[in-house]
Amino acid sequence: MSSPERKRTAPAPMSRWLVPVVAILLTALAGGIVLWAVHGHQNSGPAVPLAIVNLDQPVTQGSGSDAKTIAAGRQLAASLSSPDPDNQTPLSWQLVDSDDAATGLRDGTYYGVLTIPKSFSAQVTSTSSTKPEQAQLKLVNNDAASAAVAALAQLSVNEAARGLGDQVTSNYVDAMLQNLTKINKNLTSSAKSADSLASSSHELADSAEQLAGSADQVADGAGSLDSGTKSLESGTESLAAGASSAARGADQVASGARELASAAGRLASGASAAAKGADDVAKGASDLADLADGLHKGTGTLATLTDRQNTGLGRTDRAAGAHATGAADVADRAARIADDCPAALDAGYCQRVADLARRIGVESRAATALDKLVGVQVDRGKAIDKAAGRIDTAAGRLDTGLGKLGPAAKKVGNAVDDIGDGATELERAATSLASGAAEVADGTRSVADGAAKTASGVQDMAVAADELSTGTDKLASGAHQLADGADQLADGNDQLASGLASGAKQVPSYSDDERKALDEVVTTPVTVKTSADNPSTVAAGLVPVVLGLALWLGTLMMLLTRPPVPVGLSWAQASPIRRVAFGLAPVVLVGLVQAGLLIGLVAIVGMPISSPLGLTLFTVLGVFAFAATNQALVSLFGGIGRLVSLAFALVEAAALGGLMPIETAPAGIQLLNGMLPLPQFVNGAGQQLLGGHGGLATACLVLSLWTVLALGVSVLAAARRSSRIGAGDSSTGIPEPHPRPEAAPA
Repeated sequence: MSSPERKRTAPAPMSRWLVPVVAILLTALAGGIVLWAVHGHQNSGPAVPLAIVNLDQPVTQGSGSDAKTIAAGRQLAASLSSPDPDNQTPLSWQLVDSDDAATGLRDGTYYGVLTIPKSFSAQVTSTSSTKPEQAQLKLVNNDAASAAVAALAQLSVNEAARGLGDQVTSNYVDAMLQNLTKINKNLTSSAKSADSLASSSHELADSAEQLAGSADQVADGAGSLDSGTKSLESGTESLAAGASSAARGADQVASGARELASAAGRLASGASAAAKGADDVAKGASDLADLADGLHKGTGTLATLTDRQNTGLGRTDRAAGAHATGAADVADRAARIADDCPAALDAGYCQRVADLARRIGVESRAATALDKLVGVQVDRGKAIDKAAGRIDTAAGRLDTGLGKLGPAAKKVGNAVDDIGDGATELERAATSLASGAAEVADGTRSVADGAAKTASGVQDMAVAADELSTGTDKLASGAHQLADGADQLADGNDQLASGLASGAKQVPSYSDDERKALDEVVTTPVTVKTSADNPSTVAAGLVPVVLGLALWLGTLMMLLTRPPVPVGLSWAQASPIRRVAFGLAPVVLVGLVQAGLLIGLVAIVGMPISSPLGLTLFTVLGVFAFAATNQALVSLFGGIGRLVSLAFALVEAAALGGLMPIETAPAGIQLLNGMLPLPQFVNGAGQQLLGGHGGLATACLVLSLWTVLALGVSVLAAARRSSRIGAGDSSTGIPEPHPRPEAAPA
């Protein structure tokens, strides 16, 4: 080759170093800018503008001192516009009116608009009403501006709405638990009241049993009184008959005494008439003595009967008084139980208790009337007893007169001769006898009249005693029914108290601390405690992608102005392997420098690196794989291989995982992710940067296989073109530089 041709083809010394330096600087600059942008996104505060239009009107719940205002829309807007530091997002929510929001959404000022309707607070608090409504929010996003922002806005609004819903649920659950606690207290109080009512019912049952016993005693006394009044009725009838006979006898005695007095005046006329008159007198005296004796016995029987009657009436009076007092007490207790009957009980049950109280009141009034009737009969018995005493006195005086008449008659019979002498005395005795007989007649007539009246009263008393016996029997029966009803009432109250106590135990009661704990469990029954084995951020997840793309494009940049393998006469005798190795060495060297700069930039921007040494070694392997692959593509396809490398990079970028799970990609993309070098480099570099060792071995194996296969393809392509090197033909599309005039390597 001539000297002019050698000068034309010989490269300038500066061009040898310009391309590598430019490649290194461009790669470092581009990677640094990308990392800087990623770091800025990572540390950016709320900057994405979104609008909130709050049309909500607060509502007031309760009244008086318990009244409180609920502004749910204001609370929701505050949770979005001023979130907690732990819940902060890139979204910047701003309160505006509806016109500004609509204008800003159209001109792109706002990425989205959240509208809180006018009835939002009313709907949120409608859980306590009979017609609860679900609250509605309206979120309009400008997906054309950013679909990611729209999704994040939807998540933020959902989270804020969920937090507000949890609070509403917590308030509802708290109110429900407070109501359950009040129900428990009311049931417990009702159970105590029912227990007290049961005790009163037992006391009523005991009193009713005592009333039944007293009623039985009254019934027995009434039966005895009925029997005694019947006997008294018979005795008073006999007394009336005997008194009538005694009155007639007394009239005869008076008449005889008058005749005796008349005869005593004529006594002197003859002894025969005197003897006969004496016999008549003796006979009349004997009859009168018998009558007086019968009268005396009748008055004794009458006194005995009246004493018995008065004794029985006294017992009856006391029993009737005790019965009236007990019945009044039981009526009063039954009336109080009827008045205090709880409203929670069955209305029929309370009505039966009221009816029972009225029946006992009627019985109490009947017992009081009976007590008064027995008192009247006691007074009548005393009057009869007084009259009988007067009769007995008169009978005694009659007996005295007859006692005087008897001796006189005997004297007349034994001493007829002395009749004349005693005529005057006989006249006086006859006059006295006539007077006594008249008194006896008057007394016996009074006794007869009193006996008749007593018989009438005894008949009335017998009727009353029979009615009393019937009434006391009914009273005893009613008292027993009352006792049975009181026992049933007591049993029912015991069951009511037991049921209320059991219901109170089944209704839970909560303290303030227990209610708060249950509120938290009910409103949030399941909580998720999240943790990350290898904590990361979106920015940190982009670093392996930036590193891989920068190294791929950096190694490709070295092949833009130089052939993939050395060419020229000086390399004609060199083996393809040697030529491939010498062509690969500067590309790898520049790639390693680029990798070092990029890893240094990662450390400078503050990105944490889990394994710096592992990342460095793995990046070295990636540089070899990328350099070899680009060399193979350019060697195989010539100048168009550089475009093939760019297209190949786009395919590899489509097969990347990390930010989007590779499992969501089509099956073909998933297959490419496991086979292509760039996706495997991103996977392995991400593990070394963020931590983890799951697929590092696979990534190393794939990169090693691509390195070996690429070197093999480059060697084959170099061998195929070795025959054309001497002719100066180059299919790379770039003028072949002439080698320096040094000896070719052996």
